[in-house]
Amino acid sequence: MDPCGQGIWEPFLSSIAPDVIWWIASEEQDPSVPTGVYNFAEWKQAVNVRVFGRLKDGHQDMKVLDIDVVGQKAFVEAEGKATQLNGRPYNNRFCWILFFDEESKKIVKIREYIHTALTKEVLSTNAGP
Repeated sequence: MDPCGQGIWEPFLSSIAPDVIWWIASEEQDPSVPTGVYNFAEWKQAVNVRVFGRLKDGHQDMKVLDIDVVGQKAFVEAEGKATQLNGRPYNNRFCWILFFDEESKKIVKIREYIHTALTKEVLSTNAGP
């Protein structure tokens, strides 16, 4: 995941199945946070474009802190650092549980835990898409 730290997300994103079930912090969609369940295209619009569009340079510097792989699951703890358009820091922590399809080797399910209050702050205090 090192390329993500440089804003190069394609290697990671290309490993995600288009029909992924991407769960973020809750089953209920809340556009002010955002939480909910998304497929890949929905995630790009509801989460990626909206959050990254409110960060200077349009990305955050990601650092993987720990990875554990158990069977077809990977447990990833990461941190992201960026500056919001309003000048305030956006330093978030993430825990991703990635589920891989044995045949395609694609990520077919993601359970993502984030600091939702911080994400809500980014969306509510910065102009963006």
